Amino acid sequence: MKSKLNILIRGKPQSGKSTLIQKLVELLRQMGKTIGGISTPELREGRSRVGFEIVDMMTGERGILSHIDQKEGPRISRYRVNLKDLNDIGVRGIKQALEKNADLIIIDEIGKMELFSKEFQAVIWEALNLQKVLGTIGQISHAFITKIYQREDLKVINLTSQNRDAVFEELSANLQNGNQINNV
Repeated sequence: MKSKLNILIRGKPQSGKSTLIQKLVELLRQMGKTIGGISTPELREGRSRVGFEIVDMMTGERGILSHIDQKEGPRISRYRVNLKDLNDIGVRGIKQALEKNADLIIIDEIGKMELFSKEFQAVIWEALNLQKVLGTIGQISHAFITKIYQREDLKVINLTSQNRDAVFEELSANLQNGNQINNV
């Protein structure tokens, strides 16, 4: 039997990381699995991205992770990070997934914006210790990211437009065969 692993999907922006996670979540829910954690979908006005939401995947509660009109908070490019919603919805959503013993904890994503919160980093580490995280991770240089990559219970999958369909097929086939996603 293979040891449990956390799986993090890494790739360039627009490579399909979040779409892959969404498709796997749909499959898992159809199988009756309890899914917790967070997602951070884009906020758009017309064709322009104006920010990102933060969504608790267990409760559906939504907040603003970052926005071009956010008046305070750390700045990333044109956006300011809303640390209140990151902590109130994001951190709480992951803690709730831990407390309710979700079958899988989704963290989409571990990136620059999210890493401004020490509370977020702490709850991510706690979730990784349970070895049932499926998430996305930014291609950034950060001490916490380096620490994550040093974990022995981690499998990192580099996603590209060329391999994203094959990665989905591999992960979904494993799920449909009754294997834990952590054993891919």
